[in-house]
Amino acid sequence: MKSLFGSKKAILDASLKLVVGLFLFGIIALLAYIFLTNFSTDIQASGFGSTQMTETANDFLGTMLLFDKFIVAIMVAGIIGIGYLGFRLFKPRIMFLSTVFGAVFLGFTSYIFNYAFGTYSSNTVFATVIGSFPLTIIICTNLHWIGLAGLVIGSLTLYAKKDDLETVRGGV
Repeated sequence: MKSLFGSKKAILDASLKLVVGLFLFGIIALLAYIFLTNFSTDIQASGFGSTQMTETANDFLGTMLLFDKFIVAIMVAGIIGIGYLGFRLFKPRIMFLSTVFGAVFLGFTSYIFNYAFGTYSSNTVFATVIGSFPLTIIICTNLHWIGLAGLVIGSLTLYAKKDDLETVRGGV
């Protein structure tokens, strides 16, 4: 057997990629908002900015707040994508055991990312941003549940379909 993550015999790799992607997107969105807020404030304080520049910066910061809703769309699309991927793969049902044993690894890894995000976001640097990104905070502090949801949906669609592969593949 090849690597568990490279063999596409289970849904673990897709669930882990979803968790890591949400973690990275959440951290990047928070950092980008902090950097852009500080940049806008420094330009205004230095006296180099005009009213049009200030207006444009405030509009841009307002659109950055859409990333809070965009992470929800990424999460939903990722879970639906895992389910669709599980439906399209044709693997034996015995691989469900590897998925069950691998779920422990996925849960532990997701909890590490969950803990890391909680640690980073509780830093005083993020105190001004926490109120602006409530959905990102909720999603990224519950990454272990999102990983479990992806694993359950992917496993259900992967192993709950019919065994008759000949009719699905067109008799080839």
